[in-house]
Amino acid sequence: GGAVEISTVMIRSRSGRDSTGHVLTGLGAFEDGGEAGVSVHDPATPEGADNLEMRASGGDTPFLLVTYPMWDGLTLIDAIYVQTWTEEDKEDEKTGVSLPEEESSGVSLDEAVAGPEIEMAFDHVAPGQYSEVYTSVRTTPGHDVTATLSGPSVEPPSKQVVTADANGLAHFTWRIYNFGTYTATVNVEGGPETQMHSVVVN
Repeated sequence: GGAVEISTVMIRSRSGRDSTGHVLTGLGAFEDGGEAGVSVHDPATPEGADNLEMRASGGDTPFLLVTYPMWDGLTLIDAIYVQTWTEEDKEDEKTGVSLPEEESSGVSLDEAVAGPEIEMAFDHVAPGQYSEVYTSVRTTPGHDVTATLSGPSVEPPSKQVVTADANGLAHFTWRIYNFGTYTATVNVEGGPETQMHSVVVN
């Protein structure tokens, strides 16, 4: 057997709601003409299945975006977990046979601030009017992350501060008005030196 869990991050609410997350159970994928998406079981709507449109943003490391009807902002897929098992696994559970445990490195993320992993992408949200640049930073949970975007035309404020969530993720969004190269300068509270990452919006 098997199961697929789709973890999402919900940000940039137009009504000012706090950013949050949601987990969906994947049932399958579909394609209809130029549209593609996933069929999911949503605990918020327990009856039947829901079909959600899915698309990729631009950039070297694009984000997967889904259209989630109960969120008035951006919904990003941040992880997909696939679990499989066999009848043999079930027998192991019944007989109490323990499987080998993964070895621990003995290093706790709480002991030091992890150097940030930075990904950037963009999306032409309103073609001909404006686009958005997204930066996702993974570091130690609970630490403040400061990111400043520079480029041809960035809507203020270009400098933003976000606290990394329980998964160590901090998400940033800027509105831009011209094509070109945009660079995020990122610094984590108590962390190593400032890091920079760029994306070409075209």
